[in-house]
Amino acid sequence: MFANCGFIKISEEQTSLYSIPFSIPSEGEGTIGSSSLTNMFSNTGGLFTGTPEINKTYYLLNYQNLNGSFSLISNTKEKITLHSHEYSRTWGGTIEY
Repeated sequence: MFANCGFIKISEEQTSLYSIPFSIPSEGEGTIGSSSLTNMFSNTGGLFTGTPEINKTYYLLNYQNLNGSFSLISNTKEKITLHSHEYSRTWGGTIEY
């Protein structure tokens, strides 16, 4: 459902950045259908990128807690875009790692 959506960021652990609780279903007890959640979060941008477990709490990135940080999202060697929670800027420079 959300595979390859880089802006979706989920963690199995609650932290100061990943602080918004999320579960399937959102309340009550649920039962899983055949392969309904398989690879639901594969290739997303968070710390958890696989198949979620039903009735387990995960945590969404709270963009308001980034305090000026940014995420770098690029699948190409072309120009990249740096995103903060309020602004976007395109930059064609070099990143070393």
